[in-house]
Amino acid sequence: MNNVEPADGHARGGNDALIEEIIRLENPMHVFEHSVFETVKMIKKGDAGPTPDSLAKAQARREALKLMTPEALRNIRSRLLHTKDQQEEANRFYNHPKANADFKHWLAMDLWTIDQSVALLLGKDPRIVNRDAIDAYLAKPKAWLAKQNSQTAFTRRYLNLTQQAEGATAMTVAAKLEKLAVITWGQTVTGEDMPEALKALLHTAAPPTHTANHKQDDEPAKTIVTVAALRQLESRWPSVTTDLERASRNGLSQAAKLPGKNQWWKERAVDWADRHGKLKADKRGGSGSGLESWASGLRRGADE
Repeated sequence: MNNVEPADGHARGGNDALIEEIIRLENPMHVFEHSVFETVKMIKKGDAGPTPDSLAKAQARREALKLMTPEALRNIRSRLLHTKDQQEEANRFYNHPKANADFKHWLAMDLWTIDQSVALLLGKDPRIVNRDAIDAYLAKPKAWLAKQNSQTAFTRRYLNLTQQAEGATAMTVAAKLEKLAVITWGQTVTGEDMPEALKALLHTAAPPTHTANHKQDDEPAKTIVTVAALRQLESRWPSVTTDLERASRNGLSQAAKLPGKNQWWKERAVDWADRHGKLKADKRGGSGSGLESWASGLRRGADE
């Protein structure tokens, strides 16, 4: 048998508690089975019949463990405790398969609360994994002698991320947050641990690549403006006010809005308007189509 080594007296008499712990970890029912057998023996005044197979196997295991060195015994206990911890973690409510986020459902929404955002950044369904559920899990039990649940790696991570979100300007500008702002912020604090479904949305929401029918701007987006500044473009972009009011639904936010409440890339907003036919045709004539000329002029002179 592996790990069986001559004990030379090291494990004899000094490791009984360690051996009994190993026996209990290997067979959680051992204490109960032993207690029942001893009770029957007492009632029948020592005549309890043959020793059950489970108790006989436990005794044989006990004798084998007595032949091992203390170091070998400690290694066995460590492995058993690790396995027990993994099993307990897998059974906790936030690791059940039903607790995994249905991203198709949540990404169909434009706005999330902070509580929903934290759960989704951790890949969990906010209806199951939320602050109330975490607090209830960690709360002191009301039942007498009931054991209180300890903090776990996940509950610490959830509470830490909640605290970071509540202290981040980008996450507290409104009761509900635009999902792209949440994901952009989340990438800075979770890095590679962020769910792939959310990472993919960042790439999808990036400014679109122009097709052959749309010439790419000579200048990259570089000017940050407010909503008020964009509304000043109404003479050339008549629907700008309505488009901004519907920005989270029509794609304008994804194309040009920065994380936060009122910051926009001017050039990307104008480009979005151009691609959606929102800009007035150029009545002054000139090279190229009127729309293209006016779009180019608007990008160059939007500050006028």
